[in-house]
Amino acid sequence: MNGKALLAPPARKTCEVYAYAKQDLPAGTYSIFTVPGPDAWEIRLHPGLGMDGTGRLGDDGAFQETYDPELDILVARVASGSVAEPVEQFTIAFEPAGPGAHMVFRWEETEVRVPIEPGR
Repeated sequence: MNGKALLAPPARKTCEVYAYAKQDLPAGTYSIFTVPGPDAWEIRLHPGLGMDGTGRLGDDGAFQETYDPELDILVARVASGSVAEPVEQFTIAFEPAGPGAHMVFRWEETEVRVPIEPGR
């Protein structure tokens, strides 16, 4: 967890407006990036699709950034917590919560719950 953006594939399509982490999210298809931190994760929704990370190696072997954070549609900082049992593989799950759901990211000993509710 080094504070760099990580791609959380695959892209997800929304058909309606939602409140994602208490921010309005227009209908669309987005890639999800996470920036893990010690007490909170930054969740970034980005319109770029088909990305396999934040960049790739060029023909000259140098790393070339392909992710432009200025294009992010939504950026939310969400508190992280711990899990009872460590999770070796990064996972994303949806769990019912009130009128919506939580998008739950789990990795190692960390859990992040992003509230998703019907649009306002």
